[in-house]
Amino acid sequence: MKNSFKYLLIISLLAFAVSCAEDDDDDKKTPTDTSTNYYPLASGSYWVYSRAEVDAEGNVGTPTYEREEVDMEEVVAGHNTTKVNTYESDAPNNFGSEASASNNYYNDNGKVYASISFVEQLLTVEALGITIPLNTEINFIKLIDVNATSWDVIEIPFNDLPLEFNGMNINFTGTAKLKAKYLGEKAYSNTTLSLNGNVAAFEYAFEITGDVKLSFVDAGTITVKSTVERWYMKDIGMVKRSDSAVNVTGTGTVASFIDALGKFPATNYELNSYSVASVSN
Repeated sequence: MKNSFKYLLIISLLAFAVSCAEDDDDDKKTPTDTSTNYYPLASGSYWVYSRAEVDAEGNVGTPTYEREEVDMEEVVAGHNTTKVNTYESDAPNNFGSEASASNNYYNDNGKVYASISFVEQLLTVEALGITIPLNTEINFIKLIDVNATSWDVIEIPFNDLPLEFNGMNINFTGTAKLKAKYLGEKAYSNTTLSLNGNVAAFEYAFEITGDVKLSFVDAGTITVKSTVERWYMKDIGMVKRSDSAVNVTGTGTVASFIDALGKFPATNYELNSYSVASVSN
């Protein structure tokens, strides 16, 4: 995904998170099948996704590819986790040996938790001169729970958070939120892989809103919103992901800056190939 200040603001603020609710459900449902294995983490498993950007006019760009590969088991923050590496390529069968990202996961009674680094990678960007330290006290976020309607993943208040972008000093005061929602079951078909059936769909919604100061002078307000939708098929894993275009609005000088940034694309991921070594609930 191409770089933009809007994406960077989301990643930077969430990476600086100072609180995290791992298992505080807003709305509980009656438990169903907690053994359903929506993310098989067996050694040797891998998933390859085609990734394409879609512009505001609906034009689909040339696809690139991501490979997620189970690496090893390791204990992190007292949890027995599985490490999964991500590799990127312009071709579906030509991945290098150096991972672009790594995350740890563990399954707790049908719920799947991901290491906090997953938050940074929900929207993938390169740094553009903004450096925000990651709060290492936060270890895991809840990624999958088919027995909860919704839950708060992260809610972070900020007061004069200093940022630097292209030599400009920016201070942000406001709130960043990440919420998860179980959208229920949806029908899924992948003719290339002969997959047909229901999937569990989840939405992860970002919202950042607050005041911006430029060199300690009020520059207006900003609101940033984006959603990521991920579909998981039982015993296979994630089969589809859709990243919405980031919606940014503002007032004052901020509004002028947003207008100059222009429009940014959405991104779609589709399962291209996979191998699940074995299934364990």
